[in-house]
Amino acid sequence: MGKKIRAKKYLLILISILFLLIFVKFLVLFHTIKVHPERIWEPDSITYHNPALSLLEYGKFSVSLNHPDLPETIRTPGYPLFMAFIYYLFGVKPWVVILFQILLSTLTVIMVFDLGKRLVSPSVGFIASIFLLLDPVSFYYSEVLLTETLFTFLITLTIWSSSFLFLYKNSNQKPRLIWAIVAGISLAFATLTRPISYYLIFLVLLFFIIWLKKRAFGIRFSILIFMAIMLPSLIFVGGWQFRNFKISGSYELSNIKGYNILFYTGAYIIAQRDGIPFVKAQRDLKKIYGVKSGLTEPETFKKWEKIGIKIIKNNPFIYFKSFIIGVIGFFKPGTRELIDFFFPSYFKDVSILKDFKRLTFKNFLKKYFGLRDRFLFFSLLIESFYLFLLYLLFLIGVVVSLNKRNFLAVHLFILGLFLYFVIISAMGLSCYCRFRMPVVPIIALYAGIGLNNLIRQKS
Repeated sequence: MGKKIRAKKYLLILISILFLLIFVKFLVLFHTIKVHPERIWEPDSITYHNPALSLLEYGKFSVSLNHPDLPETIRTPGYPLFMAFIYYLFGVKPWVVILFQILLSTLTVIMVFDLGKRLVSPSVGFIASIFLLLDPVSFYYSEVLLTETLFTFLITLTIWSSSFLFLYKNSNQKPRLIWAIVAGISLAFATLTRPISYYLIFLVLLFFIIWLKKRAFGIRFSILIFMAIMLPSLIFVGGWQFRNFKISGSYELSNIKGYNILFYTGAYIIAQRDGIPFVKAQRDLKKIYGVKSGLTEPETFKKWEKIGIKIIKNNPFIYFKSFIIGVIGFFKPGTRELIDFFFPSYFKDVSILKDFKRLTFKNFLKKYFGLRDRFLFFSLLIESFYLFLLYLLFLIGVVVSLNKRNFLAVHLFILGLFLYFVIISAMGLSCYCRFRMPVVPIIALYAGIGLNNLIRQKS
């Protein structure tokens, strides 16, 4: 009974904090819309907005209103569908999409609280949710028109709904099938939002096969669970691939893969190999291998993919070294994005690491402790220290969770998803804090477990 009372107390406190944060985020949004409306737009935003308008106007997923008969094969339909639905209800007002993203980020926090509460205790859920609320990357991407907030919500929903299967305590009864259905649908729509989770379904299915075999629910129920998770991806993701094949002759979920492999991964390797700026390497590759007449769009992207893979194979050491740098980039601070949102002029001539190597120590201190950049420097310093503590607590939480072996299946499942995103994101090489956002709820959850364990040891 005491645990239920504590859970309600923590939930009430969390809801109060969430209302305050929602209010702050709404204030930031309305101020931005009034003073700097362009700041909710990132370079990629228009590539989601235009297909959304086309869906709304013509019912076609095409590149723009001006080209309704030119199908969009680079972007997947998840985020444009989300935008189109909101535009349909409220008119073409992009800022309303941000309102819904703020609400989705709030629901993500609540799911993390519930996960921590059911895995360990209400205090863990509360601590984890506070860590997530303090994350500047999550704050920033909820305020711009990009896929990150929706994608993070869907991945967290997959974990949260799956946990109801793994944490089922009654051995005499079977878990409810609805949770497997929710997990399957949320994972499928996550993949349609960002193709980075395309291979995740295979990891999830493998994990469920092992888990179902150990639980011995019976062949019929095990098949139902398996199908509930697999069918949404087969129908929605597979259906989208079939759509792409019909219109372009390619079964790729998104044709952007070939572009990324050559003009991002390949360009990054060439820049490292030849000691030239990344932008120059990318420009040179586009000059040599840009769009050629006589090739269809799928043929062009396939050609780019082959050339990019060849560059990787010819430079394995540079690729591995760059992969390690990508992993580091995955965990780097995200203060820069948030400050750039509020103070765009800050980063016109700012690069702390490069300046530290380039400038004398005296000139470095003069530049970064000057009036103009003092706020920037200390913001980065504070967040770096915060992230160091967060990652340390995360590692403690992981060790504690695996050693206790309580609910081991759900811990292995969550940590498997965490490793998947770290590895797949870093393989693209041009990896930075944006790619970390889907796993921030996981980091916050285990940091909560770690801090709670330290508090209990002291008391």
